[in-house]
Amino acid sequence: MIKKILFFLAVLINFVVSAQNSIPYYYHLSKQNGMPTEVVYDVYQDRKGFIWLSTEQGLFRYDGKNYHNYALDEQTSKSGSCISEDKYGRIWYSNFDGYLYFIEKGQLKLFKPHIPIGYLKFGLINNSLFTVEEEGVIVYDLMTGKKKKSYLINQKKLNFTHSDGKNFYVFADELLIINEKGKTAVQLPEALKNFRAGIMQNTKNGLLFTSKHESFGYYFKNNTFSKVNLPKEITFVQNTSFDGKENWLCTTDGAFSTNLVQPFFKGYNISTVYKDRNQNYWFATINNGIFLVPNLHVQFFESKNIITSLSAYKNQLLIGTQNEELFLKNVENKNEKLIFKGENKHEIYLLRSFNNSPNIFTSSYGFRILDQNGKLVYQDEAAIKDIVPLDEKNFAFAASGTCGFLSFGNTKADWKKIFPPQITLGAQNTLINKVRGKSVVFDAENLRLYFATNKGLFVVSKNKNQEILYRGKSVYISRLVQYGSQIFALTQNNKLLQVKDFKIIQPSVFQSLSHNKILNIRMINERLYLNSDYGIFVYDFKTRKEYKKLSYNQDFEFSQITEMGDKVFIGVNRGILSLPLSYQEHQNYPKLILDEVKVNGKITSFSSQKSFENDENNVELKYALLNFTPGEKYKVFYKINNGNWHLADENSRKLDFPSLSAGDYQITLKTEDKNATPIVLNFTIKQVFWKSWIFILFVGGLLIFLIIFYYRYQIRKINYTKQLEIDTIRLEKESNSSKLKAFKSQMNPHFFYNALNTLQSYILTNEKKPALTYLSQFSGLTRKILEFTEQDYISLEEEIETLKLYLELEKARFNGDLHYEISTKNMDHLSKIHIPVLLLQPYVENAIKHGLLHSRKEKILNISFEKKKDFLCIRIEDNGIGIEKSKIINAQKGNQKPASFATSAQEKRVEILNKMYKNSVSIIIENKENENGVSTGTLVKIQLKPINVL
Repeated sequence: MIKKILFFLAVLINFVVSAQNSIPYYYHLSKQNGMPTEVVYDVYQDRKGFIWLSTEQGLFRYDGKNYHNYALDEQTSKSGSCISEDKYGRIWYSNFDGYLYFIEKGQLKLFKPHIPIGYLKFGLINNSLFTVEEEGVIVYDLMTGKKKKSYLINQKKLNFTHSDGKNFYVFADELLIINEKGKTAVQLPEALKNFRAGIMQNTKNGLLFTSKHESFGYYFKNNTFSKVNLPKEITFVQNTSFDGKENWLCTTDGAFSTNLVQPFFKGYNISTVYKDRNQNYWFATINNGIFLVPNLHVQFFESKNIITSLSAYKNQLLIGTQNEELFLKNVENKNEKLIFKGENKHEIYLLRSFNNSPNIFTSSYGFRILDQNGKLVYQDEAAIKDIVPLDEKNFAFAASGTCGFLSFGNTKADWKKIFPPQITLGAQNTLINKVRGKSVVFDAENLRLYFATNKGLFVVSKNKNQEILYRGKSVYISRLVQYGSQIFALTQNNKLLQVKDFKIIQPSVFQSLSHNKILNIRMINERLYLNSDYGIFVYDFKTRKEYKKLSYNQDFEFSQITEMGDKVFIGVNRGILSLPLSYQEHQNYPKLILDEVKVNGKITSFSSQKSFENDENNVELKYALLNFTPGEKYKVFYKINNGNWHLADENSRKLDFPSLSAGDYQITLKTEDKNATPIVLNFTIKQVFWKSWIFILFVGGLLIFLIIFYYRYQIRKINYTKQLEIDTIRLEKESNSSKLKAFKSQMNPHFFYNALNTLQSYILTNEKKPALTYLSQFSGLTRKILEFTEQDYISLEEEIETLKLYLELEKARFNGDLHYEISTKNMDHLSKIHIPVLLLQPYVENAIKHGLLHSRKEKILNISFEKKKDFLCIRIEDNGIGIEKSKIINAQKGNQKPASFATSAQEKRVEILNKMYKNSVSIIIENKENENGVSTGTLVKIQLKPINVL
């Protein structure tokens, strides 16, 4: 234990005596780059990876881009410290008034049960919260907020508290160790009892007790205290930190580590040091924001001069400045020596040294060659932009106005193979004239010189030069480098190309940076350095590996790069960066986190599957991309269901999906890291109730029911209507039949009256034989008429037979003066054709009685039946006196009743028949006339549809 204390003391003493003007390479988080305040008291990283900052403006969460503030209107003060995370993922902190706050569901809340007595650190152990109040140490249940236990303490001697996640330590008149099992008291050394403003911190070797105002401290391990003295130079230790391996003393004059021998950020008021899971160190300050250090071994040597060029020279650094000064710096003892100072104060933009030459080559106001002491060896007014050695005495150059070579003596190489025979020693030998040279490289394997100029890229070989075109056009190069026969070119528009066999092709290296802006390239030994807007990258031609050296940093503008021994030196605007040659910046892909989901503007806690109502269809996703290396840019992609991937807005970090239609959704988010698991969000927007399957099935079933009900109702209605129609028709038919029977019963007496008159005439004239014949025919006709009285229709055969009987009786009345003829046409089976009974007899009777009876000429009656399609056409034609004369004669005799009865009765009968058989009977009566208009008889046309008899 004594050895450890002595070692700790030696380290602390060494801090002061070895302090140098170097600081670690850092990224500065300040108001200039978006930090809301530069007063920071505490730093903490939660389990998700977010960085939490307690500041003078309250509690902030930082994801590498955005700062989100958590505050309450009723906070007594916002400044605080002691950030912690409980087992439920809630972040806690205490303001400097001692009030406790925690974040739940994105809101900062006051822990109301706690009544503070001042600022004292609290402890979170498993499911318990440990605090100090007037009653003593109070233990609360984290879930319910209810008090579980309390322990009495000596409030008068209470000094400070601490928690290591297992125990809660209270420094009073004794050291109390409290946990969920109980309380243990340990006696304090006498010197420790009077500690003022004490600080406790974890170490690898137990607890470390220090004080803000004391020059000594104590280790506590295995219930034993061991004193350690602090150097007098450290006058005020305001905090201590533990990064898991080393302890840090945070002072008003920088931070000190027990492992490293120099102070960090000397002159800055450091409040805490925190090491995150990506091995970044967060040096928080009271008034200068945060210095984010990715690696403590990358050092920055600040310079008062603006460095414009850099080169390694005999294990030292050559540094050219903006004021035409040239320094030689010893990187071991940090000493600098001014070896040259120009009179014109032009910047030294070209600074070269070569292994095969002891001289230094510079360009500022003209070109100079200096020896190791800065003495002038050669001078020319030419503005040489680039120079490369051909051998130890010959050098090729690119300058404004000309490109060529300088020769300072003969060597074994025969340069006449590629250069003109006449070589002037100690002067410029022109190969390409009237051009502005930019850069030059020498391909020793193929004895070729490549010159980049304002007129294009040219190659000189074997006393010839020719332009190399790119896609048929001149290409404009700002920088050429080579490794062996491999030539690489940086274009004026910041793209990398490769020259091969007089052709320009896409490069075989750094293909992943094809879309980045490349600012400069440099070949050092077997490594190609590429300075881009994304950082510095290296390709090692021996190992064939590509890696990132440093990320872009807006606080350090990278310019020149050189190697020396096992170090790489990078010139920046304010000094020089030094880092190990083997150092590679760890590629930390950012962690993608779904931070918040809002539905219709309200924060929603999401499970693996969630359903929303139809009007809850405005979804907003906020995500975080945890990346704490400033300047790095990573892409986030998203897709909906099985659609295409879309690139998310880099600055927004929010996705809006307004007015989503009903359906199932799967939103997937991913980064460029192929090994990372994408974020998948599943949810459902419900259909409006009238579009849901249940409602559709219900409505469908109801509709089917209504259709069936309506159909059945209509069927019943139709059946009822048809039944009414049937009943009506049946009643009508019965009524019509009664009427017909009545008519027929009326017609029969009328016929009998006429027949008996004829028979009476025979008897009165004592004509017995004719009377008997007539009587026999009359009885036969009477029998048929009586039979027909009960029938509605008879066959055409029966009708013709009846007409013949009737005409024979009438013929007897005319003493043989009546002639008739009955004919049929287009009919084969008269017995199968049926017509209404006694339809024709009245018209035949009228033809005889009213037409032929008064005629003095031969009386002829023709009756014809003809089938035309579906109709039966009947013609009753006589050659009597005609209709008009018959009316006159009947009027003179005053005998109108029989004629009116026959006409009216037959018309009513036809009307009834048409109702019964749907307009199947039509009758036309015509008066026949000759050319002189004299009546020649009467024609009755009857057309009807035969009645179907089943």
